[in-house]
Amino acid sequence: MRYQDFDILLFQHTSIPKKEFKPTFTYTLDPDTLSLSLPTLTSYTTFHPNSPFRISIHSWLPLNNPIETRIYIDGKLENWDVIEQDEQFPVTIDTTNDDNIFKFPEKYPSPNYSHLIYNPPSQIASIQILITEGYISTVDSKRVFTKTENLICFFYQYAEKHFLDFTGISYPVFQSKRHSVNWKERIEELVGTKGKENVFAGKGGELVYRPESRE
Repeated sequence: MRYQDFDILLFQHTSIPKKEFKPTFTYTLDPDTLSLSLPTLTSYTTFHPNSPFRISIHSWLPLNNPIETRIYIDGKLENWDVIEQDEQFPVTIDTTNDDNIFKFPEKYPSPNYSHLIYNPPSQIASIQILITEGYISTVDSKRVFTKTENLICFFYQYAEKHFLDFTGISYPVFQSKRHSVNWKERIEELVGTKGKENVFAGKGGELVYRPESRE
């Protein structure tokens, strides 16, 4: 995904970037100001369970000021770093600050299946890259990065390919292929609503999610 002069790519297994589906621009909660003012680019991406991945950060123009990168996986801060003006791009990050390799989960967490239309992103099943501009000063003989502005958040929601196919989020698939699997039962099973009434309703093969009533 690209925002102004910043570009983020995800890689897994190969040198070919992961595909991005349904990129959307929105504003989300700024973790520093606690206001809905953070420019955020979101998209869906597929994954292979329990597989390593890496993040490539690009800036197509030289930096005017140092930037801080914060990487959250499933809502947990896993990597924090500062990139200075003389850094050579792209910058590749594939480990946490504890030197653990980034990995997709072994099993896809089902809460992401609780909505079949786009909603503001949930931190469950996500990779979040937050870029912050600032400056470096020396305090007590130590170099300290001071934040001035959160520039952009890149937000990847990862999902199984068949889910993206069926909901129309990924590229279209032939109708015969869509119905080769009982998708209604498959999605209900993933959501945890199989066997319950009034969960899905639709006409002509269209799938609509209808939350259960709460009385």
